[in-house]
Amino acid sequence: MNIKISRPISSLLPLFSLLSSITTSSISTFCSQTKQSNSTLLRIKPSRHTYLSLLKSSTALASTLHGLSVHAHILKSGYQEDIVITTSLINLLFCCSDINSARNLFDEMGERDAAAWNSMLSGFSRNGYFEEAVSWFRVMCSSGEEPNSLTLSVLLQVCGSFNDQRLGRSVHGYIVRHFEFGNDLSNFFLVYYNKF
Repeated sequence: MNIKISRPISSLLPLFSLLSSITTSSISTFCSQTKQSNSTLLRIKPSRHTYLSLLKSSTALASTLHGLSVHAHILKSGYQEDIVITTSLINLLFCCSDINSARNLFDEMGERDAAAWNSMLSGFSRNGYFEEAVSWFRVMCSSGEEPNSLTLSVLLQVCGSFNDQRLGRSVHGYIVRHFEFGNDLSNFFLVYYNKF
């Protein structure tokens, strides 16, 4: 479904501001209710979508406190085995620069997919741990998980950030052999090669 916006994005800024304040308020309310009335909340089970929304909002706010409260509730409600929720939580922890907790949570995952690996790679990259991101990419490949276009775009960003031209060219060659060129990868090549 395509939605066309007929007005400039700047006219929507008040709406974004309102949504942000509603989100902050919602997370705060959820967290405070969790502390005050556990017996009531345990009878009302939030859905998977509720947790994903709360994690996404906490990530946008880079709020470790709210994220940890949501995580505690996830543990109590049994959603900790959900790969999408766990990946969202890993992303939140990286956004809050809690790298050790993100890694521990990833290590505890029973099942991992490309999105979980991508979350680790981009998290290390966002926090300036470029060599660690490359190491994790190698572990990902040796574990049998196939990189996707997002994995490779993150890897190109990493290569450009610490000037590893050899690895960057290897990634370029891999992409040429295994992927069709689209705008997403082409743009990352432009950014990557523009750094040299």
